[in-house]
Amino acid sequence: MQNRVLVVGRGAIGAAVAVCAEDAGFNVLSRGRTEHLGPWEGSLNGKVFSLREWHQLEPIDICFLAVKAFDLKGAGEVAGVLPVGTPIVSLANGFIVSELEHLRLRYPRHLWRLGSVTLGVSNTGYNQFEIRSKGGAIKFGKFQTKDLDPTDIETRIFDWDRAMRGFHQKKWLFNTVINSLVVTLNLTKNGDLLNYRETVTKTFGEAYRAGSDLLGGWTESQEQIMGELFELIEQTALNENSMLKDIKSKRPTETNYLAGVVEQKKGDYPILWELHTKILARSLP
Repeated sequence: MQNRVLVVGRGAIGAAVAVCAEDAGFNVLSRGRTEHLGPWEGSLNGKVFSLREWHQLEPIDICFLAVKAFDLKGAGEVAGVLPVGTPIVSLANGFIVSELEHLRLRYPRHLWRLGSVTLGVSNTGYNQFEIRSKGGAIKFGKFQTKDLDPTDIETRIFDWDRAMRGFHQKKWLFNTVINSLVVTLNLTKNGDLLNYRETVTKTFGEAYRAGSDLLGGWTESQEQIMGELFELIEQTALNENSMLKDIKSKRPTETNYLAGVVEQKKGDYPILWELHTKILARSLP
């Protein structure tokens, strides 16, 4: 019998995870919001997918929470009806340690994992999605170093990363710089930031310092990570920024989990705090 993969969330990331899991030979089921129950049909890069809705009595081997940071706690309540010991992978961006720790304490008999999707996935129409980045991956690993080692299915689906906590912290830095600047500079695509290298460099420097202060030390040098940031901007140059799309669609943004994490020390990080307050102002109805 095929291993069953549950994808919670029916946006661009959910589509990418679901299609990649199907391509790897797994039986993929979907769960959306209460107003989006029933089968999920759409396409990714022109490939049509049709996913059956998951019913609570069906066993699941691994669950991916493909939702925004502010929806993580709610989506994580699916743990209450999953078999004990099920690996549950959060794919939310931003600094989500407190949210994931809340879920781990609430459901301690599950295997909570930290994940990340580095594919540039865009919504091009109703349930129509496209991967536009030149590279990227779906990867996950332990939430805490003391957590149990991976199960068999976890080593067979996507990329298991033994240093996921550090990778996720770096993803926070990249999203904080790119998303915050694209929105506040009134740009359209990520690649437009290449015309503002000095601003990007200054913002990166403060975010790197904040990451070390608030989230934990770095294992790579500032110069090395900055080089990776500009590589990412070039790789996703044609992508319409996801936070900008949220604002245009009058949806909540993840700024509280990006630049907004400096709130308790905003005086030490004036660039990030100014970016955060400007995004909040643009997010108001």
